[in-house]
Amino acid sequence: MLGRVQSNDATPSGLRRSRCLVCRWAPVAVWCGLIFWGSTDTLSAGHTSRFLTPFLHWLVPSMNDDQIATTRMVIRKGGHVTEYLVLALLWWRAVRPDPMPRAWPIRTAFVAWAGATLYAASDEFHQSFYPSRDGSVLDVGIDSGGAMLGLWCLYGFGRWRGWWPAR
Repeated sequence: MLGRVQSNDATPSGLRRSRCLVCRWAPVAVWCGLIFWGSTDTLSAGHTSRFLTPFLHWLVPSMNDDQIATTRMVIRKGGHVTEYLVLALLWWRAVRPDPMPRAWPIRTAFVAWAGATLYAASDEFHQSFYPSRDGSVLDVGIDSGGAMLGLWCLYGFGRWRGWWPAR
């Protein structure tokens, strides 16, 4: 009819579904992009040590060089755990069933873990192209463990909140 304006409520369901897909997958893509950027020379050990070492000396003046190196390594590996913990949660959010089932969706958790782990492997491969970086199977294991930790925390939080009651 001419002159009649449709409201936003009349949005076709296909468009709504595509927006839902964008809302679910955009955070995954953005986070993967940040991980990709961090895997370049920008956040290599050589560059981050320029500010971490003086900061650690300022924080704990009595630390010797070996302790500084160990602390830097722990911080860097902790970064791996944290970034893939977040990635697994974003993957889980993107692939979770709608509506949420009453039992822990183990397949969803596996897909989220596998997606994060596969991205970790591709990221380590990406790092191997930079002279200041190297790809490491150990880092893939650390990243995979971070993803698993994130999903384990989500499971525990969900049990605590009553999302997935004990069987």
